[in-house]
Amino acid sequence: MTKYDYNNLDQVEDKYYYLAGNDYSPTKTIGYTYDRNGNVESYSGPVFSYEDNLTMTAQYTYNDSSQVVNLAVTCPGDSNYNYSTALQ
Repeated sequence: MTKYDYNNLDQVEDKYYYLAGNDYSPTKTIGYTYDRNGNVESYSGPVFSYEDNLTMTAQYTYNDSSQVVNLAVTCPGDSNYNYSTALQ
């Protein structure tokens, strides 16, 4: 089962995933933030890994036309993955 929390602009702020028959304790939670234009500004959620409690984050940067111009992804843990790119 999946449940959602929304902000006052009806944008998803949190997405909760539950195992069947358990709607009290989510197994995974994903969070979103938005800029003032309504674009997704960041994402934060669990990483599918053998390590527990790892969280991947993504930061989006937009131009004045609301087009993504940069994406930065960070994933801690054994790989300590960091990625950033300028998009054209």
